[in-house]
Amino acid sequence: MLFQYFVLNPLFSGIVGFSFLFTFLILAKIFTTIFYPTYILTVTANDMFISFLGFLAAFLIKLLLNLRKLKFEHK
Repeated sequence: MLFQYFVLNPLFSGIVGFSFLFTFLILAKIFTTIFYPTYILTVTANDMFISFLGFLAAFLIKLLLNLRKLKFEHK
């Protein structure tokens, strides 16, 4: 139960955060190619890094919320 509570749930939230930011970046680039036909659609390492920051933020938020719940349950 602790593994699921402190690893799997935050990991799933991190994957959702990564997916959300990555999808947003790709859609923004697609819309850019629609309005500026000379723009070439490329996915760079910077896009992956920004998406990883979304993973990290969502993971840490979920982990800290779970720690906070655990702290208040034991009072």
